[in-house]
Parts: sequence; C-alpha cells; structure tokens
Amino acid sequence: MIEGPVLLQSSNNMMTHHHFRLVTPPREAGRQTPPSLKINDLSMKEREMALQDLHGVSDIPNEDEVSIQNALRELRGELDLQDSVAADDEELVKFLRADSFDILKAAARFNRFSAFQRKLFGKQDRTKYSDLTDEDVKFLQSGFMQLLPQRDRAGRAIIMCLGSLKQQLKTSLESDLRCLSFLASKAAEDEDTQKRGVVVIYYALAQKAYDGRNNRPVQWLKAFEALPTRVVATHFCYDNSAMKPLLNLLSNHMDTKMLCRFRSHSGQHAECQYSLMSFGIPKECLPIDAFGQVDLTNHQMLLTTIELEEQQKENQLLNASMAPTQLMAQVATIAGEKFLIPGQMDIILGRGQHAKNTPGHSCFTQLLEAHQGRYESAEKSQKTRVADTILKELNLYGCRFLKPRVEGGWLEVSDDAGREKINHAFRNLRSNAKKATSTSRASSQSSSSSRSKKRALNDIVDSWSVPSDTLAPIPLLPSSYSPATKKRRVNDDSDSGFALDLLLSTEAFAL
Repeated sequence: MIEGPVLLQSSNNMMTHHHFRLVTPPREAGRQTPPSLKINDLSMKEREMALQDLHGVSDIPNEDEVSIQNALRELRGELDLQDSVAADDEELVKFLRADSFDILKAAARFNRFSAFQRKLFGKQDRTKYSDLTDEDVKFLQSGFMQLLPQRDRAGRAIIMCLGSLKQQLKTSLESDLRCLSFLASKAAEDEDTQKRGVVVIYYALAQKAYDGRNNRPVQWLKAFEALPTRVVATHFCYDNSAMKPLLNLLSNHMDTKMLCRFRSHSGQHAECQYSLMSFGIPKECLPIDAFGQVDLTNHQMLLTTIELEEQQKENQLLNASMAPTQLMAQVATIAGEKFLIPGQMDIILGRGQHAKNTPGHSCFTQLLEAHQGRYESAEKSQKTRVADTILKELNLYGCRFLKPRVEGGWLEVSDDAGREKINHAFRNLRSNAKKATSTSRASSQSSSSSRSKKRALNDIVDSWSVPSDTLAPIPLLPSSYSPATKKRRVNDDSDSGFALDLLLSTEAFAL
C-alpha cells in the first residue's frame, strides 16, 4: 500500500521532456493524517509565520477602537448573544485575538469554551480560584502545571508542565482540565498576553515512562482549542526513549496550525534548557535548574497572590454599603494591585541579571545616559524635574516600574517611587563612573611602573661589555648561555631571575 505522496510521470509524444506532478493518494477512512502531510498543506507564507511565532519575532497586529467595535458587533451577530457576564466586550475580545480577528473561528472557539466551562464548572463565566475543588488546589500546589511569573524574550507568557511531578499525583482528568482552564484564564487577563500569545512547555525529563493507554494529553490539546488563549509555540523536552510514544501521540493529534509551531528537544537538563534559549526562553525564568532541582517558590507565591486578590475583590463587594469616598479608594487600591505578569517593557526593581536583560531596562538605561549631563549640572531643586521628564518619557514607551510583593506577584509602584528610582540610578551612574576612573588611573600607574623597571633592567644588560677573547666557556655561566643572550631584552618579570644570574656570572668572570 502506498503510504505517502508519489511522483507520477506523464509523457507527450510531441515532447522529449518528462513532466512530474506530486499526487497524494487517497487516505483510508478512520486513519490519522501523518504529521508530514499536515505540514505539506501549508503555504510558504503560513510556514514563515509559524517560524516567526516560534522564535518570537512576529509582528503584533495594529488595533484601533473602531475595528475592535466592528469585530465585536459581527461576533455578537454570529453568536446571537444576549447581555450576560460571559459575553461582555472584555471577554469576547479575548476570543477575537486568539484567532487573529477571524469572526467564524472566534465564534466556534467561544461555543467550545462555553460547553467546556459548563461541563467542568457548571457555568460559562471566567474561572476563579474559589471555583476549584480541594483536589484541584492540591494539584496546582504540586507544581506540575505552572504559569511562570516571568515572560520569554518576546514578552509572551509561559505555561509549563513538569512531567517528573505528575507521576507522583493521582488526579482525575476533570481536575487537570479545571486547573488548565484556571491558569489559561489568568494568563488571558493580561492584554499583552492576548496579543502576543502563550508558550507551552512540557518538560518530560526524569519522567520514567508513559502509558500508551493514557489519552489524557489529547484532552489537553482539545482544551487549548477552546480556551481564549492563542498558543504560539509548543516545546516538548525529554531525556529517554520511553517518552517517544507520548511525543508521537501529541504530534499525531495536533492540528496543522499547532503542529508547525511544535518543537521537541532531547538531552539532559542543560542541553534542553539551552535549546529553549535558542527560541527566546531564558533558563533563569524556568522553575528547574541544570541539575534537575525544582524550585516552587515563585509558583507558590503566585497562587497566594491570586487567592489574596480574589479575597480583596469579594470583600469590596461585601462592603458596598460603605461611604462612596471609601468605596472609591478601595476600588482604586484593588485596581492598582491587579494580577500582573511583567512585560518586556516593564522595569523590575530589584537585583538579578534577568531583570536587566529586558527591552524596558535597556530603554531606561539609554534615557539615563542621554540626560546624565543635564542631571549632573542641574541644581538640587531642578534634579526632580529631570527625573519627572524621564518618567514621562518612560510612560510614553509603555514602561512601568514593578516591584515584587511580599506575598508574591508584582506591584506597580507610584510615580514618587519611580522618581526616587531614577534619582538612585543617576547616583549609581556617578559612582560607577568614579570607580571606573580610579581603576583606570591605578592600572595606568601600575603599567607605567612595570615598564620603568623593565627599561632599567634592559639598560643594565645593554651596558655589559665582554671582551671578544674571553668568550670561552666558563663554568660560572649557565649552560644555556650563548653570545646571542648577551643583548637579550627582558620582556616579562619571569626573565628577571635569569638576567640577575647572568649579571652575577659576568661580574665573577671579570674579577
């Protein structure tokens, strides 16, 4: 039986050339399409877009309010929706962005999501932490499935599954899907994530084996087709051949759009993590190091942050009877402490090299260097104005100052704290410049002193004058001495000992 495409030869009596055409044989009913044939159906433009998504270099489509409202109107007409919590504009635009504003695909995704939510939660509203059962919470706290608190180099959110932790759990399929829906919904709350998409990593290293009868990963793939998040890249990391059946299962059940954005990586922890780095995923943001040690600190802090935020919102609703001024103050506080995933233009306050390797921090550094001369020459009262100017420019670029919260997560700081950070950065630049100047001066002096010593020693060697009739071998001289070494230059400190021995030997000979 023919398994794949074949070349058929056709001839013409009037021509001597042979013509070939690619023919795909008809597939039997019920047989799965091989992954290679799925990708063959893509055009060159679609393949190029897939590669751009994989490496995080794709362009973000421009959106304007008029086009968004027109798309929402068309989507409502396609779905025939009435006013409801699940059908407000804030929720519907997530489905439009997940399918690149394709109305028909967005409507189909919304219908799948509604059925998915009703089956798992009995409602079609957005998933909350309080909707999870005790089994779901235990599953989340295990760390098998995580929404990483940091983004990749392209500013995309990352959902990661650690296969080594899964084999220690015995949870139902419904619990897995509820936790996946919860994490994907939290990621989709961020507008930047809606536009840039989500990266999914299944890290199967140290996972001993996979039961081929387990159909659970296929259900995870179907869930991503219903959730309001766009998966722009999927990575599968493994270290033993026992995981190849799972790899084949995933690739065979992926649709064409996801399959061309799928990559597998084989090797040890360091090898797989460096492979992920080539796709813009820094190893610093992963909850596992190069030795396989898992760190769940950030994950636990993230869950605590989400739970506290929901409790604050519930308390705000219960206290709706308070005075209007107090209510507005509490609403402002909650809005300022909403769930955040640091974006690529955000400036992280704190230590760590990863926080300094972002476009936002580079933009901040360039603005500091551009205004440094003005800041240093300004009086103390004028320095605040310079800091305020930089703060306004950062806002125009979309930069925010974020600091880690004690209970976990990130918090956008006030303008006063931002200006203080700018003043502190200027002081650091001044201090670093002074240190660099003093270090350069000390290095120059040390180099000059070393050259003076070598020059003096060379002068001593040049002053030797040995008569030509006395060049017979003398026992006092080193065995390696020859007339050519008489004018030898001292090039480094290690030659000083030999030069001194040579000088003493010559003086003894003269005596």
